[in-house]
Amino acid sequence: MEKVARTTHRADAYVIAGVSLLHRQEMSDARADLDEAMRLDPSIPGLASMAGQARYALGDMEAATAAFQTALRANPRDFNANLDLGAIRLKERDFANARPLLELALEIQPGVPIARLEMAKLEEATDRNAEAAALLEDLIMAEPNWMEPHWELANAYYELDRPADGKRERMIAQELKMRREEHETNHK
Repeated sequence: MEKVARTTHRADAYVIAGVSLLHRQEMSDARADLDEAMRLDPSIPGLASMAGQARYALGDMEAATAAFQTALRANPRDFNANLDLGAIRLKERDFANARPLLELALEIQPGVPIARLEMAKLEEATDRNAEAAALLEDLIMAEPNWMEPHWELANAYYELDRPADGKRERMIAQELKMRREEHETNHK
């Protein structure tokens, strides 16, 4: 598809190529194709959000933020833009601006695990550990083999003065980490 995009100089061809690369986790190439599509036709629905995702994955928070803000001006209910910009704001410790973005992402798609995890992290960061623990407990019931929620829940339990529960969750997280590392070693 990239050959078609380069030959025709069509934004839609660059979008298709960029989306394919996003799904394959080839973020540098995805960013280049999505940026070219943005240059050619920035009005394509969802394009700014996808360009932001590639930038975010590459660690370019400033460019990702700009792309997500563009996406939200075009569609305030863009799930990915709300979620990822909320996560950026959370990392920046800008909790007041992270909360409405993450809340809206959860309203739009309440079942998406990463959105639930980001909201739990926000609750924990704002000393709402009981709320964080409740979110993480529900998430772990749905995704028991996902390591990160176990780590976060261990932290919340320690903050809630529940050291036995915190220790249990930390041990589960460590076991999941060892299994993942073993799996990665066996599949090289």
